[in-house]
Amino acid sequence: MDTATGEIREDIWRKWLAWDPVRMIPDHAEQLRSLRGIWIDAGSADEFFLDLGAKAMRRALLKIGLPDAPLHFGIVQGADHEAIGRRQISSLCWLTGKLRH
Repeated sequence: MDTATGEIREDIWRKWLAWDPVRMIPDHAEQLRSLRGIWIDAGSADEFFLDLGAKAMRRALLKIGLPDAPLHFGIVQGADHEAIGRRQISSLCWLTGKLRH
C-alpha cells in the first residue's frame, strides 16, 4: 500500500496475488497430484487466521482432483500460532511415513 495515502498499489497487489499459494495451485496441479504427502493444519485460534487459509488450500487441492490419500488436513481446536511447535513432530512423523512407501 502507499504509505502516504493508505491506498492499495495495484501493481504491487498483483505481484502479491501471483505468489498466493492457494491461487498457485491450479498452475501446479500435475506436480501437486504427484506428491506422496501434503500436511495442512492450523489452529482455530491462530492470530493470523491461517485456519482460513488452510481451509482454502484444502478446497483448492480437492478441486484439482488431489486424492485423499496423500493429504492430511486438520484444524486444531483452540490452538494458536505458537502451538505449531507441538504439532511439528506429528507432521514430520506422518510425512516420513509417506516418503517410506
